[in-house]
Amino acid sequence: MKYGFRNLWSGWRITPALTLAMTSVILLAIVLLTVLDVQRERSIYLDELEETGQLVGRTLADVFADALYFRNIEQLRALSEVLRTEARIRTFEIFTPDGRLLVGSERTKYPMGRVEGPEISAALERQEPTIIEKATGVEIVSPIRVGSELLGGARFVLDMTRLEDQINAIVTEHIWQGLIILLLGIGLSYSLARSLTTPVRHLIEATGRIAAGERSVPKGRSRKDELGDLADAFEQMVSDLRESERRKADERNHSLRKLNEKLEKEIGQKLKAETEIRRLYQDLEVRVKERTSELADANKELEAFAYSVSHDLRGPLRHIAGYVHLLEDLDGEKLGVEGRSHLRTISQSALRMNDLIDGLLDFSRNGRVSLNRREIDLNALVQSAKAEAERGTEDRRISWKIGTFPPVVADQRLLSVVLVNLISNALKFTSEKPEAHVEIGCHPDSDDKVTVFVRDNGAGFDSAYRDKLFGVFERLHPSSRFEGTGIGLANVKRIVERHNGEVWAEGTEEVGATFHFTLPRSPVSEVQ
Repeated sequence: MKYGFRNLWSGWRITPALTLAMTSVILLAIVLLTVLDVQRERSIYLDELEETGQLVGRTLADVFADALYFRNIEQLRALSEVLRTEARIRTFEIFTPDGRLLVGSERTKYPMGRVEGPEISAALERQEPTIIEKATGVEIVSPIRVGSELLGGARFVLDMTRLEDQINAIVTEHIWQGLIILLLGIGLSYSLARSLTTPVRHLIEATGRIAAGERSVPKGRSRKDELGDLADAFEQMVSDLRESERRKADERNHSLRKLNEKLEKEIGQKLKAETEIRRLYQDLEVRVKERTSELADANKELEAFAYSVSHDLRGPLRHIAGYVHLLEDLDGEKLGVEGRSHLRTISQSALRMNDLIDGLLDFSRNGRVSLNRREIDLNALVQSAKAEAERGTEDRRISWKIGTFPPVVADQRLLSVVLVNLISNALKFTSEKPEAHVEIGCHPDSDDKVTVFVRDNGAGFDSAYRDKLFGVFERLHPSSRFEGTGIGLANVKRIVERHNGEVWAEGTEEVGATFHFTLPRSPVSEVQ
């Protein structure tokens, strides 16, 4: 109900807001009317003062003319006493054309005896009295003439007190009228605001109940105006909402029933499938055990076969090599040059056959031996493999570039075989270059893997045949140019894959080759 209460309070705030707005309008209207009435009254009063000033100015000029003409000071003072009895005249001065004060009131603004100033001089040059409106009153300066001769001037100020009293009376009257109108306006605006906000508040309360989940809203009193139309429309909306929710509930129940039937069917199928999967899993376990046992037997047979090959083939090869040496020692002179060449070919073939047998045995052994994984300092292992591979190359010019390596997790003996094979290949295939360049480095692929590479500037290879490089007995160069058995890279591939790594090569003929392989940084399960 938080939503409903908050909006209910918002509805109650409309009443004071509307009342305040109405009050402000009434006050503004009262002030405006008061200002207009004051301005009108002041304008009328000033017009009356101006007419009075003109009349008084001309009258004074006529009255004081004789006294000024004869410079009769006593007569001037007697006449000035008459002016002092006039309530509307605040101050007055009678002066000569050169500004010398003859008579004046006690409150004259010229106590030093001189009536002068630009306004006075300008007024004496005119024929008619000059009216000057000031904040303190209306000032009238009238020249006193006999014919065209200027005898002097009269200045007097008419009092504005009556105007101020009239303005105060007008303001007081408007204040009382305003208070009455304001009270009536406040009552009217409050009544109007309540008549507007009460039905709106009912609608807000109903909206809050609907938001809270209720769908039965009491019908308010019917009104024959726009708010009544709004209430009717709202009740119709609630009725439509109830009907819509009822239809949606029926549709949802129907959909849920269908979905429940579908789920029951799918659950039945899944239970059946799970039963079948458990049966297949049990069968698979039995087959795996059988295949594991068969593989163990096959490995034993392979080991026995390897031993047999090693023993049975090495014997005849040793006999061939021995008889060749005997024949060369005993009858070498009789065989001649061509015969001795044939003996050397037989001896070299026997040695090559022995190397092939050793390579096959190593290839078989590296695929079956258990891995002894541990963290290895790859920097030290690279230096050790380099030292082993460069034996016999002391007379060659070789430029080495070796980077730094992070520790890896691997079988140290097998990883040494990989490095020795790749570095030996780099030295072998750069033997025709005046200066060999060999680079060994790495770059980390991710947090759990590192890539090692061996790069050379040797004979390279045609990249179209790169897939053949790692096959057993596969060679891309003739043995007459570069000796070898064709088993070294096959050994590299098998060892790297047993460490869950990858190996690949890039190269260009007579430019060089780069061999890459990846190693894990943390222990992983062995891939057989």
